[in-house]
Amino acid sequence: MSLAKVPPTLKAIAHYIKIANENASRDPVIYYWCLFHAVQAGMQIDKTSPEALTFLTSLLGTLETIKKQLAGNDAITSEVVGQAHVENFAMKLFDYADKKEKAGQIDKSVVHAFYTAGHVMDVLTLFGEIDEPYASAKKYAKWKSTQIFACLRDGTPYVPSSQEPSDSMPGGSGMAHEHQYQDSNNPFDSNPTPYQPPRQNNDFGLPQVPTHTNRPIPPNIPPQPQMPQPSSTGSFGSTNVPSSGSGGGGGANPTFQEWEQIRKYTKYVISAIDYEDVKAAIDNLRKALEAIPLFMGEEKEKKRRNPLSLVTRKGTKKVLGKWRKLENNADAQNGELESSFTGEKLFGRPLELALRLDPSLDEIQIPAIVRQSIDYVNAYGLDLEGIYRVSSPKSRLDELEKEANSRANPLHFCKISSTKALFRDAHEAAGLLKRFLRALPESTIPPKVDELAEQCVCDWKGPCTCEVSNLVFTELTALQKPQRHLLAYVFIHAQQVIQQEPKNKMGVPALGLLLQQVLDTRRRTVCILLANASPLLYGFHDGVVYFFADVVIIP
Repeated sequence: MSLAKVPPTLKAIAHYIKIANENASRDPVIYYWCLFHAVQAGMQIDKTSPEALTFLTSLLGTLETIKKQLAGNDAITSEVVGQAHVENFAMKLFDYADKKEKAGQIDKSVVHAFYTAGHVMDVLTLFGEIDEPYASAKKYAKWKSTQIFACLRDGTPYVPSSQEPSDSMPGGSGMAHEHQYQDSNNPFDSNPTPYQPPRQNNDFGLPQVPTHTNRPIPPNIPPQPQMPQPSSTGSFGSTNVPSSGSGGGGGANPTFQEWEQIRKYTKYVISAIDYEDVKAAIDNLRKALEAIPLFMGEEKEKKRRNPLSLVTRKGTKKVLGKWRKLENNADAQNGELESSFTGEKLFGRPLELALRLDPSLDEIQIPAIVRQSIDYVNAYGLDLEGIYRVSSPKSRLDELEKEANSRANPLHFCKISSTKALFRDAHEAAGLLKRFLRALPESTIPPKVDELAEQCVCDWKGPCTCEVSNLVFTELTALQKPQRHLLAYVFIHAQQVIQQEPKNKMGVPALGLLLQQVLDTRRRTVCILLANASPLLYGFHDGVVYFFADVVIIP
C-alpha cells in the first residue's frame, strides 16, 4: 500500500501504513494488525469524502486477502494471541532502542526503533484498554524518537537519559509532535532494520510472551523541577539497599525482591507525574508504599500499648469475629488469635496474608475470593464464549475489588453466602480472578519449575511423560499449602474451561496465553502444568505423573 495514495484527510494514519509496509514480508502479523488499526482510525477521521472512502475500501480488500492467506495463524484469528504478538514485537523494539539510547549510541536505527515501537503500541487499542506499562512506554518512545531525530537533523549534541540532570527533561507536551513524511531529512525514510523480532516457535500452540522482567517499563524519567526531590542522591533504578540499621522504627527492611517492586512502582509514579496523570500517580504511589513491609519494632510497641486483636472462638463452623482488648495471655485463655487488622488491602498482598484476611470457611488453603470467582465461572461461565478473554469494564472490577477489600476489614467482616450476591455475570468473576493473580507481589510459580519445564522433550500432544514431570512434581510438592493449592485450583479450573472449547472458543493456545500473562511465567511452564495438572484434559494414562491428583475443586 503506497503512502503516496493516502488522502490528505487521512495523513494521521500514514504512520501505521508505513510500519505495515515495512513488515509485509518480515512479519505478516504486524502487517495485518497495523493495517487493521489504520482502517479503524481512518474511519473515525473521514469515511465520507470520495478519496478517503476509496482508500479505506482498498485497505479493507487488502485485509481480507491477508486474512485468507493466514487463516491458520492464531495471531490473526485469535485476538488474544494477536495482542501478545503485537506486545512482544513492540517490547523488543523498545528494549533495543532504550539500551542503545542510555548508552549514548544513537543513530537512525534508534530513532526508527523508538518511532515504530511507539506507534505499534497504538495498535494495542484494538484489543481493549492498554496496560499502564505499555501506555507509558508508548508516550516515552514517541517523545524519544522526536528528541533524537531533532538532534541528528540539527547536528546538536545528544545527552543520554542516563546522564541527564533531574531538571533537564521537558514536560509531556513535547510528545504531541509527530514527524511528517514529507521531510526529506526524515531518517525514517531510509527504512533501517535495527532489530527484527524472531518468528515465534510455538510449543503446544502457545506463542512466546514476554515475562515480567522484560515488560516495557518506562525508563527512569526524572520528575518536574517543582516536585520535591527525595533526600537520597541515588536514582530509582539503583540497587543500593539501606543497611539493616536504617529505616523507620528500626525494624525489618524490605527484601531484594521487595525493593525491585518498589523501584518498579516509583518509576511508574514519576512517569505518570510527567504525563500529568494524577490517577496513575496516586495508584502506583500507593502500590509502592504497600510493597514496603511493616517495621515490626514500631508495630510491636503499638500493640504492647493497645493490643487490639480479632478473636475467633473455637468449636464453631462460622467465623465469629469481634474486637476486644486483650491482655498478653488472652489469646491462650479465651480464643485463637486470627489476625490484627492494619488497614491492609486484600489485593496486592502476599498470598499467606491474603489467606488470613479472607479465609475459606471450610479451611481450604486459598483465599475465599479466589474460590468464589472459580465457583461462579464453573457454574455459569464454562460455555460462555470468550470467558477469560472478554474483560468486564474496569470501573466494575474496581467496585468488586473494593468489595473484596472491605471483607478483609474486620469492621465489615461478613462472608457473602452466595457468589450470586457478588457477581452479575461470569466475565466479572473471571476478570476479578485475573486481577487478583496479577496483583500478587510474589511469583506464583517457583523459578525452578520454569527451569525444569524448559528441559522437557515431549511433543505436547498429550501429557508430559519424560523425567521432567517427576522433577516438577517434586518441586510443586515442596511448596507451602497455600501456594500449591492456588496453582492446583487455577490449572484444574483451566482444564475445565478448555474442555468446553467448542462452546467457549478458549482452547489451549488462547487460555494458555492468558495464563502466561496473568501468572507472568514461561510458555513451556504453562504447557506442562496444563497437560499434567490432572487427568481432565487428556484422560487417565498409566505412568503419567499428575501434579495435583490429590486436589478436587470443591464448590
